Amino acid sequence: MITISVPQGSPGSISVSDTGVGVDPRLASKILSGARKSMPGTAGEKGTGLGLFHSLEIMRAHGGSLTFTSEPGKGSVFTAALPGKGTSCILLVDDQPSHRAMMREQFALATTLPIVEAENGSEALLILESVRPALIVTDLKMPVMDGVELIKQIRQSAEWSAIPVVVATSTSGMEDDTASLEEKERLKGMGVEHRLQKPIIFSEISELLAKLLKPEG
Repeated sequence: MITISVPQGSPGSISVSDTGVGVDPRLASKILSGARKSMPGTAGEKGTGLGLFHSLEIMRAHGGSLTFTSEPGKGSVFTAALPGKGTSCILLVDDQPSHRAMMREQFALATTLPIVEAENGSEALLILESVRPALIVTDLKMPVMDGVELIKQIRQSAEWSAIPVVVATSTSGMEDDTASLEEKERLKGMGVEHRLQKPIIFSEISELLAKLLKPEG
């Protein structure tokens, strides 16, 4: 039997429990690593063992976690948790996984804040419904919803308008032509004062965070 519930006092979490064969304690540390195939189920069925690993990666990308407890012969409880609205984080918005990975690595060196990721502006808006970033870093050219439209939506929201937004662009992006200057002015008019050039380096991120995330005195 499978039961889905919300843990008491944790509205941002959901637990899935079963009455299956449970997990051997000797294998518990490897269940979420993708390092081994899953154990046979109650009917002898087998899986690849990668489903939980990918689920964990998805939760981590959104600043969340995936944990579990288990007792052999009695079953397991898996709990997925997302940070609540009061949880501060850095939201990275870019449709290129390699760009997000690069930014995530550099930001992780500069801050202890959780790093949350979105593939486009539309996904970022969904994340903003449950997470309150201290800073949003977004690309401009993305499918579904681009960075300009995302910034517009953020600035039009009474709840999100005060969140600092930084634009991350490639080194071949907006630099010298008239259209680039117009784009810069338009972004400035939307409250975007800072830009990061890809590939982003640690020193630039440290300087940026020092400006935008000053501790309250």
